[in-house]
Amino acid sequence: MKWSKYFQNPTYLEMTRKFMLNQDLKPLIVKYLGIESGMEVLDVGCGTGAFTRYLVEELLEESKKCEFTGIDYDEKLIEVAKQYVSEKISVQDIKYIIGNAYKLPFDNNKFDLIVSHTFLGIASDVKTALNEMIRVVKPGGSIASVTSMSYGHQAWHEGYYPEKEWRKELSDLADKIIYIYERVHSTWEFVLGKPSSEIPHFFAESGLKNVRIYGLGRVFSLSNAAMSKEEKEEYIIGMYEAEVCKFKNYWEIEEFRKYLTKQEKDKYLSLLNENKNFLLKNIGENIFWDWHGGANLLVIGDVVKNK
Repeated sequence: MKWSKYFQNPTYLEMTRKFMLNQDLKPLIVKYLGIESGMEVLDVGCGTGAFTRYLVEELLEESKKCEFTGIDYDEKLIEVAKQYVSEKISVQDIKYIIGNAYKLPFDNNKFDLIVSHTFLGIASDVKTALNEMIRVVKPGGSIASVTSMSYGHQAWHEGYYPEKEWRKELSDLADKIIYIYERVHSTWEFVLGKPSSEIPHFFAESGLKNVRIYGLGRVFSLSNAAMSKEEKEEYIIGMYEAEVCKFKNYWEIEEFRKYLTKQEKDKYLSLLNENKNFLLKNIGENIFWDWHGGANLLVIGDVVKNK
């Protein structure tokens, strides 16, 4: 699918969730969502299933057992979601299916709760999507959305790295390549939904009741001593692999190759590898401190249906 090939490949999705989903907030989010044992929960636009697993891991800690279903239209993302479940979650009550959020393949009044992570920020038809969610939720059930308050980082620092010529070279070349990415496939081809600021009113306007909002903070840095060495290694290697995959997919496009020489291509891949090795070599440092932070908005509304 175009999404996972050119915009957010599975590895990139998984790595970005490491800073979008604050692990310390798991108990709080489960509490806000009101998840209890025996509930049927649907994750719409689940991608690689990162948010589903995030919730399930906390429920296992609380000895709560629920049935989860994740749905996404991108076959590659669902394939990876299934793989992650088999490798990382020791329960059998999570299933992932390929499907259309604008025509959910479920009976009316099936789920106790529907969740989505970033979906309403990118959906091309949020009204139809929300109406479908309302249709398949039981009377008295809830619908919840997590979206970023900003597509960029709301606070950040570029860090205190030693001046190395190759880092400046990588930065300049990366800026050029990002520009070409946008020229060939603009971000706005993919980000089509509502900004987080509009979602609370949108929920109320769509008929949901008791609409409530919660702010969820997030911050990330490889200099952070609160992160384990293993977590940092996974992130460094994952982001490297994600960018290499994305770049090679774009290189297949004739229009992309009009703006970049083969020498620049080879140089970029070499510099990405050098940057990865540099970060891995300095994984225990506590002085560079490039970091970024922001917040997500959790919006929840209850479904009331006429009998």
